[in-house]
Amino acid sequence: MQKHIEPSLHEIASAISTCILYQDEHMLVVNKPSGLVMSAPGGRSLSGMLHEVGYSSHYVVHRLDALTSGLVLIALNKASAADLCRQFREREIDKVYEAVLYTTHPSTIRNGYLTHRLAKQGRRTQCAVEGQTALSLVNVHGESLNAFDEYGGHLVQASMFPITGRTHQLRVHAASVMQAPILGDPKYGLQGKTFGLGRKEPSAQHMHLHAAKICFHHPSTGKKIVISAPLPLHMKQTIARHEIKSSYEWPVGSEDMIRGMKEEVLWWVVRGKKSELLRSLG
Repeated sequence: MQKHIEPSLHEIASAISTCILYQDEHMLVVNKPSGLVMSAPGGRSLSGMLHEVGYSSHYVVHRLDALTSGLVLIALNKASAADLCRQFREREIDKVYEAVLYTTHPSTIRNGYLTHRLAKQGRRTQCAVEGQTALSLVNVHGESLNAFDEYGGHLVQASMFPITGRTHQLRVHAASVMQAPILGDPKYGLQGKTFGLGRKEPSAQHMHLHAAKICFHHPSTGKKIVISAPLPLHMKQTIARHEIKSSYEWPVGSEDMIRGMKEEVLWWVVRGKKSELLRSLG
C-alpha cells in the first residue's frame, strides 16, 4: 500500500502564490481557496502561507470563513491597513458573493432585500428581534432543470450582496430567512442529512459560497479598483452536473449599481423606516 505523503508547507504556499490576483507595494488581493483558514498556529493558513512565500510583513484587514472561497484584501504596510479598515468600517467597500442554494420551493424564492436582525448564540448566529441590524440583497438568476434529490429539492444560483457584515450573515439569511441553505454548509445546512443523498453527492461536501467580486479604493492612490475571481472548481462542477442555467451576467458598471442600492437601503434604515423600505420594494 502506497504511503500518503502530505505536501510540505512550502509546496502549499507556492500554490497559494498563484492565487494572488493583484499586488503592488501597498497591498494584495488574494483568491482564497475553500477550506483554508485565514490565520492559525503552525502556518497552515492564508497568513502563514503568505509569510512562507515572502510576505513576512502583512496585515489581514478582513476575513472569510474557512469554508468560503474568494477575494481577500491584504495590506502590506500599516498606512494601507488603516485606510482599508476605514473603508470597511464606513461601508465604502462593496462585495458580491456567488452561492448555490438548496430549496424544495424554488418558485417562492424572490429577489430582494433581507432585513432580519442577527445575534450570536455561542458559535452560531441566528435571527433575533433584539439582534444587530443585518442587511443583504439577493438576486437569484439560475435554477437546476431537474430535482436534486428524492425530496424534490432544487438547486438555485444566486448573487448575494452583504450590505452589513455580521458573522455568517449570508449563510444565516439564506438558511433561516430564504429557507434555502447554501449547498454544503455544515453549520446552517439541513440537519441530519446531506441534502438527501449523503456521500453519493460529492458537491454537498463543499460549501458553495464564493466572494466573487470586490470594489474598493486603492489605499494610496484613491483609484477605484474592481476585481473579480472565477468560481472554484467544485461550484463549476455542481453547476454543470445539475444543469443550473443562469440568466445573469455582470453588467458594465455593476459596481455603481450595487453602491446605489446599498446607499438607498442604508438611507431607510438610518431613519428607522423599515416599513417604508419594504413598501418601496413592493
